[in-house]
Amino acid sequence: MKVIYVKTVPGGAEAGEIKEVADGYARNYLIPAGIAILGTPEALAKQAKIKKSAEKQKQSEKDWAKSANTKLNNVVLEIKVKTAEGSDNLYAAINESDVKKRLMEKEIDIRDAKVTFSEPIKSLGKYSADIDLGNNIKNSIKIKVIEE
Repeated sequence: MKVIYVKTVPGGAEAGEIKEVADGYARNYLIPAGIAILGTPEALAKQAKIKKSAEKQKQSEKDWAKSANTKLNNVVLEIKVKTAEGSDNLYAAINESDVKKRLMEKEIDIRDAKVTFSEPIKSLGKYSADIDLGNNIKNSIKIKVIEE
């Protein structure tokens, strides 16, 4: 069965691509999930429009990632936290959502970017975090954890 992919499937097909797939795969998964449409003559006529739309979306994501990457250059994020009395240990470790929230406060939108830490942040000190913005664009930021 001939289908036209409407969405990009990692390891499968790009949006707008026409592929021959098994009937059951198309009827039971691709079409109901909105990933592909049936390759009818009318749909084949729309295929160019779908492909152009997908390319536009991909370009806007790439532009966003480049802009966010520029804003992340030389960022030092200060996070104030409560610690156990007489200790440098934190009550709760700093995680990805804490970093994203602090960056949003600085008006740096990293959306669904993946934030990874070189080591778990469980005490006061200086750390670094890697941010993968997608489209092979990555950056690193410094995190300074200080007592509230």
